[in-house]
Amino acid sequence: MEYAIDTRCIYGEGHRHPDENCAISYPIYQTASFSHLTPGKNPNGFDYSRESNPTRAYLEETVSSLEHAYDTIAFASGMAAIATVFEYFRPGDHILLGEDLYGGVVRLIAQISTKNGYDVEYADTTDVQELRKHIRPETRAVYLETPTNPMMRVTDIRAAADEIRAGTGHYTYVHHLVSLFATKIIQIGDNTKEKDKKSFVYFSLIQIFRIFALAKQRI
Repeated sequence: MEYAIDTRCIYGEGHRHPDENCAISYPIYQTASFSHLTPGKNPNGFDYSRESNPTRAYLEETVSSLEHAYDTIAFASGMAAIATVFEYFRPGDHILLGEDLYGGVVRLIAQISTKNGYDVEYADTTDVQELRKHIRPETRAVYLETPTNPMMRVTDIRAAADEIRAGTGHYTYVHHLVSLFATKIIQIGDNTKEKDKKSFVYFSLIQIFRIFALAKQRI
């Protein structure tokens, strides 16, 4: 049975690490380190808070429940999440970007990603026919915002997703201003093939859908 949205906003569902003392509000774990039964063996899988923390894990699991995501990774800032997504790519990978992006992303691309050897190209993602012209078989990701920051331009997410799937099967999507619960982004991508790799960035969260490399090696 799936809980209603009101319940999932507070409690989520199916937590891997529920509070052992049954607290109504999940505790905030401020500790840096966790004890081990033997070296490298913590019974709950926690070692050092920079790597994993029960409170952060509870948040990630709750958000995954809200958005029907495979997994979620929480970061201290939105740019930290976005920069991590771009570390997934390799020199020579073709990355297609929306032409209206948050300034921090533009600087990340200009000062870091280009230096790393990415083949970066900009396109108007609000125009599906224009987007189609720029997608190549070797395109590794399409990065777009909707609504965009600062111009508030809107991309037809379903139409763009269809074009991307037809052309390459890989894309990364970023959403700044509207809850993913309201726009149902992951449900839009739910008709894709099992091999497709999807990731959605929402504020300081990376939400992983199906098989994405970061889901298998926690940051």
